[in-house]
Amino acid sequence: MDLLIPEFVKKQIKVPFVPSTWEAAATMVALSEPKKGQRMVDLGSGDGRIIISFAREGVEANGYETNERLVEESRENILRENLGKFGFVHEKDYWEEDLSLYDIITIYGMSSMMERLEEKLDKELKPGAKVVSNIFTFPHWKSKEVINNVYLYLPKE
Repeated sequence: MDLLIPEFVKKQIKVPFVPSTWEAAATMVALSEPKKGQRMVDLGSGDGRIIISFAREGVEANGYETNERLVEESRENILRENLGKFGFVHEKDYWEEDLSLYDIITIYGMSSMMERLEEKLDKELKPGAKVVSNIFTFPHWKSKEVINNVYLYLPKE
């Protein structure tokens, strides 16, 4: 059953910021095997550590974050690492964005949102796109590989 949530209610739903560890970020990079020229996006990018980890690999690393304070903090962190030409944070809601532009999608979500996200990604992912999830699993996809509770999915392999 697909629930239609009014816009004013969606704006009131807050997902708490719980940062991935740097170890989990490194595992996300390792599992997804990014290549120069690829584009990745971190959904709910928090303080930017996932963006930074991918940008260090020469990948165009993007993040969507709705918390203005975290957007500013992550932009500062990216600049501090001299990764401004690879790392970008957008103050946007990823639910409203087209994710078909990306080769790699990373998420550290919540179990209550994973089915809805799976549906969105099923519609939008391009063939060969990789999805990497920290801790939380998708309800219908089978993971290709798991390392330290980080899951790699290849839904349109």
